[in-house]
Amino acid sequence: MSKQEPMTPTVYVETSESRLNPQTIVRIIWDESHVERKSFATLAEALEFAQSLCDTEDDGMVTA
Repeated sequence: MSKQEPMTPTVYVETSESRLNPQTIVRIIWDESHVERKSFATLAEALEFAQSLCDTEDDGMVTA
């Protein structure tokens, strides 16, 4: 049985401009059938979470 490589997600950070309920959403796409969303009150929290998902052993760069 071959060992599968762990999937690397595609991570999007989305912000809403609603004054009534502003929020920042991190959308994590593992594949077409597996998408997760997590809401944050601040952009800083969302970016910190997104960065933690993208941390790897290589020196990849995360841009906002």
